[in-house]
Amino acid sequence: MPAFRFLAISITASLVILPLWLYQNFGVTILFDNVFFHILSGTDALVGIDSKIIQSFINELILLPLGIALVVEFTLLIFKFKLSETKKCKHQNLHNYIKLLDKKSILCTMALIAAIESGCSLGATQYFYQQAAGNDYFSTYYTKPGLVLKHSTKKKNLIILYVESLEQNLTNKEIFATNLIEPIDELPGITVKKFVAAPGTGCTIAGIVSSQCAIPLKASPFITVKRFNMINFFLPKATCLGDILASQGYDQYLFIGSDLKYSRIDKFYQNHGYQHLYGKHEFANSGINPAFFKGWGKGLNDDMLLDEAFKHIVKAAKSAKPFNVVIITTDNHPPKGTPSPNCSQSERDSGIMGTYQCTSRFVATFVKKLQSKGILDNTTLILMGDHPFISPPEYFKYFPSPRYVYFKILDPNFKKRPARDFMTHFDVTPTILDLLDIRLSTHKQFGLGASIFADSSQIDYKALFDAVTNKSILNPSKTYDYLWRPANY
Repeated sequence: MPAFRFLAISITASLVILPLWLYQNFGVTILFDNVFFHILSGTDALVGIDSKIIQSFINELILLPLGIALVVEFTLLIFKFKLSETKKCKHQNLHNYIKLLDKKSILCTMALIAAIESGCSLGATQYFYQQAAGNDYFSTYYTKPGLVLKHSTKKKNLIILYVESLEQNLTNKEIFATNLIEPIDELPGITVKKFVAAPGTGCTIAGIVSSQCAIPLKASPFITVKRFNMINFFLPKATCLGDILASQGYDQYLFIGSDLKYSRIDKFYQNHGYQHLYGKHEFANSGINPAFFKGWGKGLNDDMLLDEAFKHIVKAAKSAKPFNVVIITTDNHPPKGTPSPNCSQSERDSGIMGTYQCTSRFVATFVKKLQSKGILDNTTLILMGDHPFISPPEYFKYFPSPRYVYFKILDPNFKKRPARDFMTHFDVTPTILDLLDIRLSTHKQFGLGASIFADSSQIDYKALFDAVTNKSILNPSKTYDYLWRPANY
């Protein structure tokens, strides 16, 4: 019995601590869908995760619960010893309580209650209610992308730079006493200041999928550990930006400093038209000194990542083929960031705030290098956050609501102005298609989004916006599940 009790108490403590651990490392805005997606994806999706998160998991969700169980066992042992030396009737209530912890049914009930409470804290109750009773709003508002009807003769290049956790709040001098991302904010371009993170867009892989496919990322019956491990697919039936550009003859590149396998980023890009993928292993195999891999997940820091991407962009610009380059930075990854050794000492000593300042300088330098080489003369550059900063409790005061993802377009040759000042991740791809002068047969809408250049005569965007920013958009949907269905289903 002591062994079973020890295990049951350890599991119960771990379940109680789990929501707190997730909130501390991934923010209070984490949805059960995000957690469930990664559970169904299997352990392969955690390859390349930062060692600090792994160590935190071991310390707080394994060692701490074991320690609590040891303390309980030691305390019970002392009480039982004391009771054996005194009359049981004198401490009958205490004796009865101790006997309860010897019953398997009581221990299992404790673990079950902890599991239910933990699940409720993470939104599991709402999730399963939606699965059982939610209407299919996704099918109502989703527009399947059509065929390409028009593309200008001179095809423009594209660069999408996802800056980890970049949000509009970082420019607020009243909060930080300075604009933490001033070098980025000063770059000339079109900034949309009300970029709302809709449900299903709140982590890096979700921000990428939603901005390139105009759909949220959520769990589906076709996502299972077995299928993901045996079949290298990722939304095989979804039409995404990479699919469209591949059909138009683009060379497509992905650059990320950490492991490509993390969250199955490699599978997403491989499945949607990207031919050249570079992560920490590819950079290591290219001859970069192992001593330089000090970034998030033991990968490259942002300054070196941008330098490597720049070299490839310069080569791609000399080709007759148009190119699309996606760059994903990681230094700003919560909770404290992983600043480059090339950041100033004061930046390295200032935690995540200093890392933002440092990374913004690297990004601005990268953009100015592209400008000096003339590469942006025929290139649209999208500079955006993947999602808002996933703030642990100690940072709440720095990120008050409303919160918006940072989004800027750098394209000096594009003269049209946005028709509105608010958007979501779902609007990114249709906006990019407008910037590249690519017209689809369903040009008014794309997935759950619409171009920011589409005016009210073309679409009732307010109604679409209200629908896609409601959690009901994550309700069960046959249309959404079909997008995950492998070719042999």
